[in-house]
This record gives sequence, structure tokens and C-alpha cells, in this order.
Amino acid sequence: MKKRLLLIFILLMFTIPAFSGNLLFIKPSGQDYVEIGPGDPYYDKMLSIVNSSPELQQVVLNYERTQLRKKARLVKDMKAKGASTKNIRLVMKNYKIKPMILNLTSNSGGSAMGVKNFVVNTVGPGNTQRRETFNKTPMIKLSMNGETVLSGDISNLVRSIAHEAGHCVMANEYRGSFPASTYYGQSHWRNMVSDGGLALAEGWAEMNGPYFSQDKLFKTPVANGDFAFHDNKESLKTYAEMMNTEGVVSSIFWDIANTIPNGYDKCLEVFEKTQPGDMSAFIDVYKQTFPTDNDEIFKIMTINTLGANISTNAQKVYSDFKAGNISKTGYIEWLNDTMQQEWIDLGNNEELEPIEDHKEVKQDEEYILEIVQPETIRKVPVSVGNELKDPEFFPKRGI
Repeated sequence: MKKRLLLIFILLMFTIPAFSGNLLFIKPSGQDYVEIGPGDPYYDKMLSIVNSSPELQQVVLNYERTQLRKKARLVKDMKAKGASTKNIRLVMKNYKIKPMILNLTSNSGGSAMGVKNFVVNTVGPGNTQRRETFNKTPMIKLSMNGETVLSGDISNLVRSIAHEAGHCVMANEYRGSFPASTYYGQSHWRNMVSDGGLALAEGWAEMNGPYFSQDKLFKTPVANGDFAFHDNKESLKTYAEMMNTEGVVSSIFWDIANTIPNGYDKCLEVFEKTQPGDMSAFIDVYKQTFPTDNDEIFKIMTINTLGANISTNAQKVYSDFKAGNISKTGYIEWLNDTMQQEWIDLGNNEELEPIEDHKEVKQDEEYILEIVQPETIRKVPVSVGNELKDPEFFPKRGI
């Protein structure tokens, strides 16, 4: 009987279908790229990792889902503007959902992402050769001989791919580009003060990494908001410096995605509407687009900046606390008092024009609307709790 059960178990293992997400594995071939498949050692290795990692599968599914969501919003807008059914169906037919493209190289470096125009030689039905052109398409380069892959740390590999996939998602919302920055191509790290564009782009990607992988090494400092301080943690950054720090921006995105209903997709809607150039502009547009979230956004910004978004005295008060001139209880009381003040934006004092909300229009393509619901992503459970509701959460922010 035991042998029979073992045989059934083994048969079940081999009949579980492989992950069928929208993935395309390629490798360089002269000036172009070539699709790779079973028998290629890099393909076999990565497909095995994908099939064994629900977290990585969620990264792939989310990339497809966000594109379907964008397509559905386009159809809504066309209907709201009175477009004909013929034109809407034409868009539906020709708006292609791009696969997640993994360029598996023999390099020994790290992973990277770029938006490129390129050609992939693929094999179609009946072994027919065809050339497929991709324009302004995100591509993730994965170095198969790099430490991230060879270490065997699947959680870190998933985080790395999720980080680059976050860039891909943003690139699609920014129409094939990114927020402007003079720092692209240079070394950067989470606590580095750079500029608003790099901080926004890398902060979003840094959040996406642990958001899907749950890699504690990267999740903990992002979730705890450890980057509002200078490296020695003896002094607090200015509000402007914080908005130019990718680690601070990633913590803000983390709290939005984990504490506000549909927060992840709300971020995408802000990206799509105005392609903001930095975090201050993002927050301005977010508040106008989702005014019912303003109280929660206020808390998130205050907690992650330790009051610097409200008070120009935040650095001095923190310095007094570190010097022992203010007790821990007194500092927490000051932080709690700042929460009762009116919102002021220390990064941008310009008045913005109101943004017209998208009109809700009944859809014919109901299957798309089902697919793009945010509840379909990140089935991997995440423990967030009610930290942002509790004033005593402040000490967890590095105090």
C-alpha cells in the first residue's frame, strides 16, 4: 500500500503543469538576439527556478497584469471620449502585451534593465524561422555567471529580478522612459543622496524587490524606514535630501503599497497620468488623484521623514535627542504633536491644476477587468500589521 501511495505521489509530481506565464528567454546573437528553449543550459536552469518559486511567478504575472490594466484604462478613456466600437476593438487587437524578456548572458556581473529597440529571432510552428521586432521594450539582463545566480540564494535572485521588473513596470507607465536624472549609469545605493529622478526610479524598484521576494535582508530596512538619516545615524537629513534618497522613497512606496487599499495600482495610475519627475511631484499628484487617502499619506510621509515634511525644526530636534538634551519620551511626544499640524510641502510650494478623474465606463471586455484587479497579485502572504496606526511606531524608525 505504501509503495502504491509513493508511486501515485511521484506521478502527481511529474504531472503538475509548468508555469505558463508570459516569459521570453533570449541570448545575444550578433547584433540581434535569439530565443532559447529546452536544451539550452541557461534556459533549463532559469525555467527550473521559475517553476519552483511562487514569488518569481508573481513577479512575471504582475508584469503582465499591469500591462492589461493599462490597456483596460485606455479602453475606458476611449469610451469616455466617445470612440467608436470599431476603433476600440482595433486598439484591443493591436495593443500587444509584452512578455517579460530575460536576456540570459554568460557575463559574471549583476542584473540590469534597459528599454531598447531590438530584434529577436524565434522559431515558430513547424520550425519556421521568424524575426520579431520590439520597439521601446523593457529587457532584463541576467548574468548567469554572476554571484546573484551562482550563489544559490533563490530569495535574493527573486528580489533582484523583481527589482528590475519594477523598472520595467515604470517604463511602461512612462511610455518607454524614466524620470530625468543626471545619475543614470553611475554607482548608487539606498542611502545615497542623488537627485529626484534617480531616487524616484530606484526607490520604486527597491520597493518592488522585497515586496515580491520577502527577502528579509532587503525588506527590513525598507519597511523600517532606515534611510532618513545620514550614514552614521547621528543626524537627520533635510526634507530635500530625503526626497533625493532612493531608500527613503522606497520606504514611502512600501507603506503605500502595504497599508493603502490598492496602493500599488494607485502608484501606477499616478505614474501614468503625469510621469512625475520626483517624489514631491508624485505626492502632489497622488493627493489630488486620491483625496480620500490624504490622511494616510500624511502619516506615511511624517513617519518616513520623522516630521521633516511638516517642520523645519526636525533636524534640530533629532540632534537634541541624540545629544541627550531631549528624552526619548519627549522626542516621541514632539513627533506625535507634529502629526496634529497642517500639511505643508517643503519640497514644492507651487499650486497644481486639479486633475480630472477617469470616468467609470461599463466595459464589454469583462475578462480584462477581472484579470487586472490588484487582488490577483502577490498571493504570497505579507505580514504588515497596524504599525502606521500606532504612534509608538516611531521608535521602530531607527530611534
